[in-house]
Amino acid sequence: MTLSIMIIFRQAALLSAFVFVSTVSQAEIFWSNIGLTYLNGSNYQNPFADKASGGQVYTLEHAGAYHFGKSFFFVDRFHSGDKSINNDETYMELGVDISLSWLANESFDTALIKDVYLVTQWENANPEGQTPSGDDIESTDNLLLGAGIRWKAPGFTFLDTNLYYRLNENDQENFQLTTAWSLPFALGAAKLVFDGFFDWTTPTENIKAGYDVEMTFHAQPQLKLDLGHFFDQSGQYYLGVELDYWVNKFGVDDQDQTAPQLLVQVNF
Repeated sequence: MTLSIMIIFRQAALLSAFVFVSTVSQAEIFWSNIGLTYLNGSNYQNPFADKASGGQVYTLEHAGAYHFGKSFFFVDRFHSGDKSINNDETYMELGVDISLSWLANESFDTALIKDVYLVTQWENANPEGQTPSGDDIESTDNLLLGAGIRWKAPGFTFLDTNLYYRLNENDQENFQLTTAWSLPFALGAAKLVFDGFFDWTTPTENIKAGYDVEMTFHAQPQLKLDLGHFFDQSGQYYLGVELDYWVNKFGVDDQDQTAPQLLVQVNF
């Protein structure tokens, strides 16, 4: 993208965030949740150095459902265990999905589908440190637009599939397919949750660096034990594991990551 388009791009993303906050403050809220998560892993791959390090991730997230649709927001703070391999980084996403049932005042409920959405997402990455040439690493903003379906899936709290057209700040435009889910289940007296997401993106080209960006597949499934269930506080305290799995991490060919992580989560 040209410099002027980049500036407009960032301004549009910030304006979208402001409009979202203003809208939610006046919306009818069906449910809302705030969560804090701590992750500790040992195999976070730096695809540009072909090396991996340990690290920790602190996450603040919010999700909610409203009369007009649904939303999610999270911010990750990654602390590398080896600064010579991986930089510390702050990464965030804001997603706002507008229900077509609400927008058209007509139900899209069918035997398989609960609702259909216009989906939007803003990504912002702020890595710390410098490039090999000594320049500070710049932040990156991407804007995703598309359509999504919330499926009727027995046993699932939700099962969503979204198809996005990606407007990338540094790369040419491409497509992304995302699926997210949450499946609670019981084993004897224990309550557990299997949830997570996967993103699949099509190949593109890095405009600034001038190299091909490969197809990527990124999944973060979690298996969590509901500790709060044993103390009459179900849904509040979780202990579990997450697998951070990448194919062609950051679009770099043959740079894959398999990072199992310890997970501790508190919900409010």
